[in-house]
Amino acid sequence: MNFRKTHIFIWLLLLICACHPDKTKTVDESEIRMQTTDASELYFKNVRQSEYVIEEMPDAGMNVFSLDQLKLVNGLQPVIILNWRNDMAFFFFKQPEDEETMILITINGEKFSLDLANQRNHLELGRKIYNATLNEEEILIGDKPIFSKPESKDSFRRMYFDYLRLVDIR
Repeated sequence: MNFRKTHIFIWLLLLICACHPDKTKTVDESEIRMQTTDASELYFKNVRQSEYVIEEMPDAGMNVFSLDQLKLVNGLQPVIILNWRNDMAFFFFKQPEDEETMILITINGEKFSLDLANQRNHLELGRKIYNATLNEEEILIGDKPIFSKPESKDSFRRMYFDYLRLVDIR
């Protein structure tokens, strides 16, 4: 009888480990996509959506998900946009109206310039920040640290990971 319980326990442990996504793996540029699946949308709506403030835009077929406590330097606010009509999701940075669309980011001394008028650059900026966060690298926008509070770093990491799950990358 003990052998049977041990056998079941080992199988359950393996099943749990196999279903747990790797939250420490960086994201390669070639992995990025915007297409969602029914399963990933269902998971997001049933499990993760409750963490977010939701702005519904039914005429556009979109919902915008944000974290109130997550604001980055220069007023940047990351959001997840779910276009449920076209089964697509976007990672986007809301900016103050008067802010330039060109953004200069420095990661461990390496400078990148991205024009946020382009949707693909929003994804690229999110990916760079996420990877740098996982690697514990210094991230600056202009000459200021991107995260004003330590908990903002973890909130951003969780939010981007939710996006990766929504587009079925993780």
